[in-house]
This record gives sequence, structure tokens and C-alpha cells, in this order.
Amino acid sequence: MADSGEPRKLERSSAELDPIISKSLLIGVSASAIIIIIGFLLYTATGQSGYAPGVFPVAIGAVLGGLVQMRPFAIIDFGLFLLILTPVFRVAIGIVGFALEGDANMVVATSYVLFMLILSFLLGKAGG
Repeated sequence: MADSGEPRKLERSSAELDPIISKSLLIGVSASAIIIIIGFLLYTATGQSGYAPGVFPVAIGAVLGGLVQMRPFAIIDFGLFLLILTPVFRVAIGIVGFALEGDANMVVATSYVLFMLILSFLLGKAGG
């Protein structure tokens, strides 16, 4: 009977995290869409990207700087950056969930996945 209690604990913890994960994904995707639409509307209204032809903000510093200056392409890029970060945030929530469940193996595995995601972003930027 001791074994039958453990899965219930895991199911209960997972069930408690599901609404948090769903809401975080919904908020991330919705916020991203709204930001991208704002950037697109600003671009459409002004007819300018805010940058010289052929220049696009790609570094996070350039995107944030352009965001402060309300440059349409920087706003769009920020929305895309937020969209990319949304599933990464979901993986981070998974680490917390597995930790609360006491599943050390899954905490390690999910932490590895998060580390590899972050490393791929850093190496992808370094590559050009």
C-alpha cells in the first residue's frame, strides 16, 4: 500500500502545477503577440523601422535600447525574444515542480535541459 500513496502525491503535485504552467504559457504567448502587433502597427503607421536599411537589432542590448526609443523593429524583436523565452520558462517551472515532488533524477535531467537551452542561445549568438 505504501507504493499506491506515492503516485497520488506525484499526481497531486503535477495537477497543482498544470494551471501555473498553462497560465505562464498563455501569458507569455499573449504578451508576445501583443508586443509584436504593437511593433507592426508602429512600423505600418510610421513607414520606418527605426534603423538604417538592412540594419536589424540582434543583440539583447540593442533590442532593449531600441525598445526604450520605441523603434518598431526593436519592439517586434522584443516580442519574438519573449516568445522564445516562454518555453524556457516552462522548463524552469518543471524544475521547481520536480523539486516539490522530490524527484531528484528529474530535477537533474530538467536542469540539464535548461542548461543546454541557455548554452545553445549563447553559442548561437557567438556563432554570428
